[in-house]
Amino acid sequence: MTTLRLHSIGQPRQAILKNNAVDVAQKYKQTLSNNKAVATAIPQPYSPFNWKLIVQDGNILHYSFLDLAGNIRLFKQFTTSMILTLGNPTLVKSSLAYKHRTELEWKIASLYDSSDNKVKQVWEHKDFLLFRQFARFPYTYRIDEQNKETCVWFSDHRYVFPELTPPFRYGMCNQGKDWLLYRLKRNRENVKVKLVPPSR
Repeated sequence: MTTLRLHSIGQPRQAILKNNAVDVAQKYKQTLSNNKAVATAIPQPYSPFNWKLIVQDGNILHYSFLDLAGNIRLFKQFTTSMILTLGNPTLVKSSLAYKHRTELEWKIASLYDSSDNKVKQVWEHKDFLLFRQFARFPYTYRIDEQNKETCVWFSDHRYVFPELTPPFRYGMCNQGKDWLLYRLKRNRENVKVKLVPPSR
């Protein structure tokens, strides 16, 4: 029977877990054609064994959610029952999205390619400088086109968790004139808040 200690994990042990997670990302990186792609592991909520794996290949992010204790049923049952106690089924779904290394589902998010003129225009806009400096793993969240208005939204994959709406979503909107700076209101998909650009 597997014995699992549920005490806090110190820095040396956390470093070992991170190295194990990075190794998994590195193995996926080897399946890509670009040897210059960079593999990263980011600690996640619910469990010290949960990690987000990101392999950054230029403007493309390959990402997956890893549970290093995925084969330890006792720990998985513990974390699930703990979240159920909080009464939030969304958090349960989010927790269960972290998979054992043999069951990983890799997905792709991208910033833009050469054909995305509007996306590139917004990303490189002078009023979007602060977000460019802030985002470590930027990607295009979505593009809205309605009522003669175009909005291009970006987020940072550091803060993307399964089943949850990203907290940081910034972009610019254009109704045929200048691009104006906005953010999407937290936990709301279609409520935008106008911002004052730092250059003005």
